[in-house]
Amino acid sequence: MKKRGFVLCALLAILFLALNVSAGAVCSDGSGASRAQKEIGKYSAKNVNGLGIGVIDSREEAVFNRVSAELLVDAVEIEVSNESSDKKAELLSGSYDVKFENLTASGAKVKIGSSSGELEENELNSLGGLEVYLVDAKEDGGGSAKLVVGKQKIFLRSDDVPAEKVSYGDDSFVVEIWIASDSGATILVWKCLSGDISILEEVSAAPNETSVEQNESVLNESAEVNDSVEESNLSAGAGGDLGGASAEAQGIFGDKRTLWLIVIGVIVFLVLFVLIVFWKVWRKEEENGALGQS
Repeated sequence: MKKRGFVLCALLAILFLALNVSAGAVCSDGSGASRAQKEIGKYSAKNVNGLGIGVIDSREEAVFNRVSAELLVDAVEIEVSNESSDKKAELLSGSYDVKFENLTASGAKVKIGSSSGELEENELNSLGGLEVYLVDAKEDGGGSAKLVVGKQKIFLRSDDVPAEKVSYGDDSFVVEIWIASDSGATILVWKCLSGDISILEEVSAAPNETSVEQNESVLNESAEVNDSVEESNLSAGAGGDLGGASAEAQGIFGDKRTLWLIVIGVIVFLVLFVLIVFWKVWRKEEENGALGQS
């Protein structure tokens, strides 16, 4: 009985991992990309693998089996008040002076660098070269404002654009959405210690495009060499069919993400099948045990 319980736990663990495989990233020099992840609450920011990430909006759409999030990248959470001196937002893209000026009827007036502007609560604004989200404005102590500021805004959705590459100076990252709900999101950040970083899907697409170009080049050369127009057309047609079949085959099997999805689907099916078999065996033993006791 203990052995059976252990097997069930192992199968559930495999199922969990299969359902949470990410898109991934690769380094141009062949070295492995490091990955870190953090759960970030809505209207807050955290440092993930050396990159500040702020979550402005997040949601899970169970009907469409997808999650999405609006993020501020190269971001930091900062609070300024009338009683404190200017604060600095230290980002990869640079250092920015942030100053609270005064409260307004619907928010606060804030100065970033040499630019000053009124911010509405729960709205995203561009100010002083940054994207600024006013989380909260309070009257305590002469007034204060809680902000999430970032260099750029991106939108990720699991079924459309699950990951995006961002660069600041010599630092490049791949930001990926993993889990999301109405209260926050779990964000993955990939980076390379050496070499340039790329999203895995972009890398797998490149050979397909090259192959198609090579097929077209071969067909053109064949058409020029043949003396007979009829033979040329037949040769080009046959070559086109072969080239199309080759490109189609590479399009199916060259996409690593598609292969991952197929593998995940097979694993999930097998795990569920084994769980059902174990459940039926367990029910049968329970029924037999109940009959024996009676």
